[in-house]
Amino acid sequence: LFSPENDYYNALPINFVNGNEPPHLLLQGKKDTKVFIHNSVNLGEKLSHYSSDHKVILYENMSHSKIILGLSRPLRNKLNVINDINDFIETHSQN
Repeated sequence: LFSPENDYYNALPINFVNGNEPPHLLLQGKKDTKVFIHNSVNLGEKLSHYSSDHKVILYENMSHSKIILGLSRPLRNKLNVINDINDFIETHSQN
């Protein structure tokens, strides 16, 4: 998407983790077919390796788009996405 196909691996976010990152919130749907779970889990593990502040949340029965839809007014109170984001921001704005 953001680089030539032959350079895809070098463009992955995991390759830019070096321990100087701001806090990360990784939201992943277990039914996501766009971004596979292992990508979020591996990124979380690399952030842990560098002691970078982060949180990985895996949502049951959610796809890539359903997480985004969780921010919409009609679904905001039915899905936990907005609450999880607010909690993360609240926790990290106190530091």
